[in-house]
Amino acid sequence: MKKCLTCDMIHMLDKSYPVREARHGTSSGRCDWHAWDDDGVWICDVCGRAQFDENIAWCPRHDKYVCKSCAEHQRIEEKYWFWSHYLLVKCPSCGEEHPTLSRAEYLGEHPWQTNPYKCRDMPIWYPGGRILTEVPKKKIVSCPSCQRQLTVSKVGEYRCPSCHNRFVVKGKI
Repeated sequence: MKKCLTCDMIHMLDKSYPVREARHGTSSGRCDWHAWDDDGVWICDVCGRAQFDENIAWCPRHDKYVCKSCAEHQRIEEKYWFWSHYLLVKCPSCGEEHPTLSRAEYLGEHPWQTNPYKCRDMPIWYPGGRILTEVPKKKIVSCPSCQRQLTVSKVGEYRCPSCHNRFVVKGKI
C-alpha cells in the first residue's frame, strides 16, 4: 500500500490518526481526504473548479463547498497538527465563516465526519482518537424544525447541524 503523505505526517504527531492509502499523486501520494486540485475530489459549488483541501470550505447549512478564490477569506495563525495556520472562508450561501477542510477535520466538522455515508475514503478519524472503519446502517429523517434531510444510524436524540435544534428519532433503524 502506498501511504498518503499527509495522513502519514499527521499520524507521526497523533498515533490515533489512520494512514489511508494514496489514490492520487505521483510524487507524493494523497488520499481523497487530502486531495489536491488536480485530483478532482473537492469541487467548488460557486466556480465549479476542483480545489486543494486546504483551499476549500464546506457550508453545513447548505451542504455546499466554496473555495478561497470565490469568497472573502482570512488567514488565522493557529497551530494544529503540523500546520501553523488555516483559512476561514466567508460563505456566500449563509454569510458565516467556515474553516477549510483540513481544519474542519481537526475540529471534527469535516463533511465526511458529520455524514459518514458520503465518505469516499475510510476510515474516518474523530477528535479524541475514535475511528469509524465502516458505515453503520442508516435512516434518512427530516429535521422537524428546518426540514433538512439528515442521515442517522440509531434511535436517540440528535442536534441538527443546520438549525442546531434538538429532536428525537424513535422506532427502528
